[in-house]
Amino acid sequence: MKKGITLLGVLVAMLAVTSGAFAAHHYLITSSSQIKDGAVSLSDLSPAARQALQGNRGETSAAGQQGPAGPAGARGLEGPAGVNGQKGDAGTPGAKGDKGDPGTPAKADSYGIADVKVSRGQTNGVQNAPATWATYSTDLGSPVGDTAGGSFRFTCSPTKAPCTVGLDAYTVGTRTAKLYPRMLIYRQDYDNFGPSTECEYADGTNNNGGQQTLTGSAATTPLGIGGSFDCNAGQTALPDPTNGGLMPVDSITVPAGYYDVWTTLSFFAS
Repeated sequence: MKKGITLLGVLVAMLAVTSGAFAAHHYLITSSSQIKDGAVSLSDLSPAARQALQGNRGETSAAGQQGPAGPAGARGLEGPAGVNGQKGDAGTPGAKGDKGDPGTPAKADSYGIADVKVSRGQTNGVQNAPATWATYSTDLGSPVGDTAGGSFRFTCSPTKAPCTVGLDAYTVGTRTAKLYPRMLIYRQDYDNFGPSTECEYADGTNNNGGQQTLTGSAATTPLGIGGSFDCNAGQTALPDPTNGGLMPVDSITVPAGYYDVWTTLSFFAS
């Protein structure tokens, strides 16, 4: 209310100064109460009076410092999953690649084979032809050698004695090989039975651990039996000048009895 009275006072003063004609023809306004509301409009004032009513513009205040950032708001709810897009068109098949170089042909399967043969009886003082009692074989190719072997039992009766045990070996396929044989024979007495005892042991193709080179044809494998014949069948052999023992034999002769023959064959492919 005080501000309104002040403005009216200024207006009265301005009217008194700028409107001499008004004062001359009427009366001097000395109070705001002498002016009714709406009786005087801006158009009734001179430009100088209107300028005086505007007052001086205040100075612009300096901008305040920016406040600290507020805490992060809570995470909103996850929206629904979008609709899957349509499947794209299949790509154009690529060009056919070049044919690869041919690989190295694999070698055909090769085997080392040995037949353990037994001959029983004589005809006119000549030992009968040996028959195969067991065949052992293995595929060839291991860099450390391939092994085969097994055991069997046979009887040499007094009417068939003496009997012999020997070995034939060969290869089948594209590989060649060398053979290292071992043969262990146990004997049980034909009449009295009793325990089985070692009858003979052959190790290698001679008494120096020799090996036999095999071919595709079966060949008799020599057997190194050391310095004596242990089966006591009257077998004879030539002395071996290299070590003072006996020369290898083509077969081992045994008297009447029951025999278990264990054979181990090591083939070394080449």
